[in-house]
Amino acid sequence: MLLLALPACAEAPRALSSFVGAWSAEFSRPPLTRVVHGTIVFDSIANLSGGEVRLLGSFQLDSARQGQEDLVVALLGHPDGCVHVPGPVKAYKSSHDFLEIEFTPGAADCGLVGRVSVTTLTGRWQEPSYAGTRAQGELRISERASSQ
Repeated sequence: MLLLALPACAEAPRALSSFVGAWSAEFSRPPLTRVVHGTIVFDSIANLSGGEVRLLGSFQLDSARQGQEDLVVALLGHPDGCVHVPGPVKAYKSSHDFLEIEFTPGAADCGLVGRVSVTTLTGRWQEPSYAGTRAQGELRISERASSQ
């Protein structure tokens, strides 16, 4: 009997630089009929002191399925003074498998954060607070086609 070693079929971890560009974002929360669409544009990579690397850019909320005008309220279910749209966005890889997204950089007890798998591009978003999570749901991102 002859045994052959087969190479692993797992994908290599996605590099942080591969996220530079425009992304569509779909935020949903229970009931799942509540969906808010947005755009994330990572336009640069910053090397911070201590060797940390961050994606920098901007994000905006574009539309809500239910047609509500205040898209922050459509997403969270209530106003949040920390969420400004359009606004800045920062992201970093917390491991080989996850991209942590700060939609309200610097906010600790309010705002909007997300975590998606770099493989499936799906994950969760939440509105943090000192008392726990005020709102949360599913987050799906997809790369927009280049206009070139």
